Amino acid sequence: MPSGGATLRRGPSRRSSSSSNYNKISSKHPSVKCHSESSHSEDISSEEEEEEDSPSLSPSSSHSCSRAEHSAPPSDSSAPGGLPLGGASFLSATPAQWSVDEVCKFISSLQGCEELAAHFLSQEIDGQALLLLREEHLISTMNIKLGPALKICASINSLRE
Repeated sequence: MPSGGATLRRGPSRRSSSSSNYNKISSKHPSVKCHSESSHSEDISSEEEEEEDSPSLSPSSSHSCSRAEHSAPPSDSSAPGGLPLGGASFLSATPAQWSVDEVCKFISSLQGCEELAAHFLSQEIDGQALLLLREEHLISTMNIKLGPALKICASINSLRE
């Protein structure tokens, strides 16, 4: 008869690998710079201290970067989302065909988002991935604050038009 008092454990309880991988990934903040021909984004001082938005969002607010009802033609010098179309003229015409480096340049060209370009480079976001990005990806996965995430979403929406 087996004794009920002695049971062997082979090791510590198993944790899900996804939670431990998430902790490893979320603690990394790469210091990768974008390889840009123009250094205009480095001359602009970023004042992100004014953004004290709460990062907590309800599950119902995880909307995609949905298209806003804009009808601004692409030939304007500035799109409604603050997209400097004239300033981003160094990029190829079709955003879906942008390389990771071109996406990095695009993000660097957005006012207040210069330092966030490294996140897009480290996550290997090319043009196709950029057009698929949603607000919840920017906030949850990439740990971007709400203010800059909304600016980026607005710019992505204007690219989709």
